[in-house]
Amino acid sequence: MSRANLDLDLLRTFIAIAEGGSFARAAQGVNRTLSAVSLQMRRLELSVEVALFAREGRRMRLTDDGRKLLDHARRMIELNDAALAAMRGERISGVVRLGLRQDFAEQRLPEVLAHFTRRFPAVKLEIRIERTDALLADLKAGKLDLVLAVKREASPLLFEPLRNIPTVWIAQRSFQWIKGQALPLVLFEAPCSFRALIFDALGKAGIPWQVVFTTPSLSGLRAAVAAGLGVTARTTASLGDELVLAKRSLGLPKLSELEIGFYGATPILAEPVQLLRDLVSEAIL
Repeated sequence: MSRANLDLDLLRTFIAIAEGGSFARAAQGVNRTLSAVSLQMRRLELSVEVALFAREGRRMRLTDDGRKLLDHARRMIELNDAALAAMRGERISGVVRLGLRQDFAEQRLPEVLAHFTRRFPAVKLEIRIERTDALLADLKAGKLDLVLAVKREASPLLFEPLRNIPTVWIAQRSFQWIKGQALPLVLFEAPCSFRALIFDALGKAGIPWQVVFTTPSLSGLRAAVAAGLGVTARTTASLGDELVLAKRSLGLPKLSELEIGFYGATPILAEPVQLLRDLVSEAIL
């Protein structure tokens, strides 16, 4: 009895769709047209003889079979890449110094960094988690090779955009606010990209506000919002059991998106730095 073989190119595209949430975003990540990506997924579903995706609004949601395949696909791609590296005698070595904001570090990036370490064991990773202004200062001083952060218009450093991320109002589940009164805000200390978005949105909507709590740490911000002191704006990565999307009944205005990407000290990156940049980019796109 002959056995069918799964196409690794199809699996790479499948993973990109699962992580990006849409065929269009995956098409950008794998450098293919949207129609080519759709055709690839039809071929993959024919190979495994099950439906892998179900549409949910504008996003594509994995079916139960799709989630089952995703785990296998990731392991197959990782094993394939590791085997090629070993057979080609690749001995990538060196040091990569990466700066991250705390909210980025708590998302999928720990998994990505662990994968990089397994794939390139001779490369030493130095990760610094700090606020963007401190990271950019270290980058300018030559203490970091790359910084993953929100774009700052005033920065003279080289910036490579990756994607726009939505920002949302976040509050305690039982938070209440009476319209007409000043909206209590919990914010990071300046400078902070989210502050500008908040002030701009509230100003355009004519909503009075009052900063009731400021903090230099993400944990402090979450604790204050969880205590019901006020609302804040972050990405959906900050949501959890105690922190949820602010209720629509509050009538808070829509917030603008933020552009994230890499800051680098030079357009020509050392090979291990380039490899890590590419791996993180794949996870974020």
